[in-house]
Amino acid sequence: MQHYNRLLEVILSSIKEVEEAMAGLAILSPSLENLVHSIALGQVPHCWSQCAYTSYKPLDRWIEDLNQRLQFMRSWINEGLPNVIWISRLCFPQALTTAVLQQYARKHNVAIDRLGIKTVVCNHSVEEIKSPPADGCYVTGLYLQNARWDKRTGSLAEARIKELFSPMGVIWLKPIIQRMDDGDGDGKVVAKRNRLSDGAVDKDTETYLTPVYRTQVRGGIRTEAVDFVTALELPCGQYSAMHWTLRGVALICSLNE
Repeated sequence: MQHYNRLLEVILSSIKEVEEAMAGLAILSPSLENLVHSIALGQVPHCWSQCAYTSYKPLDRWIEDLNQRLQFMRSWINEGLPNVIWISRLCFPQALTTAVLQQYARKHNVAIDRLGIKTVVCNHSVEEIKSPPADGCYVTGLYLQNARWDKRTGSLAEARIKELFSPMGVIWLKPIIQRMDDGDGDGKVVAKRNRLSDGAVDKDTETYLTPVYRTQVRGGIRTEAVDFVTALELPCGQYSAMHWTLRGVALICSLNE
């Protein structure tokens, strides 16, 4: 919340300075002139974006998004932990999975390096969920890019025609104790495959390690603005993990429009 408070201070103080300059009570400096010019063009002023979260929305959508974020944070402070966390409204969503693992490790007295996150996609809507899970948390606010979620099969499916982004359902980030042989030895897993007795891959259980990004740009100019958040396993369905890799499928927290 401190991050949002600082942002609000910058916005309010800069607007006050512009009002004073327009009234002839202060000098219209180049920075204030750039601020007014950006607002006239419908762009987020540089002095605001510098101390804000990563976003590429136009000014009107940016302000709407900021109001939603503030409303969510106020509700969290006044009413306690929400049943479902809007991960797209967090300034630093990367910290959420770490917090989930730390809470589980303390609760069950387990070393945190033995834990991992299991992804469970729920069939219930946000309104139907009346309480948070016993362990982990429910998250929403994500969009699938270059694919969609098929509720009928409970897996990834091809995107519909002319649909680049599709809303993702509520996801349960469930902490689990990992086996020591999970992964490929260097900490990176592209896909988990359960092999049948003849050595073939069981497509019914194959998962795609879906990268999660803060924005659809999938990058960042500043080092502190790196878009990558985490990676979540989603069932592949009738296609292989390589198919979704070539499709460039990812989960996005915040869209540009």
